[in-house]
Amino acid sequence: MEWYPKQRFGDLPTEIARRHPNREGLVFEDRRYSFSEMKEQVDIAAKALIAEGVEHGDHVALWLTNSDDWVFL
Repeated sequence: MEWYPKQRFGDLPTEIARRHPNREGLVFEDRRYSFSEMKEQVDIAAKALIAEGVEHGDHVALWLTNSDDWVFL
């Protein structure tokens, strides 16, 4: 038996949004996101990558400037 429940990294936005949906989760420059808004942005980014043809097991490189998009991707 494990001493803590195993989770996938990708499940963390859903879990924290479920537990604290309206708490502020990210402040970047003049933008503020609650945990539920962050989860929505993560889902939008994932769907966009899937629409571009990224599949399970693919490797993706990102080149972004200082941006809140880092958190969502």
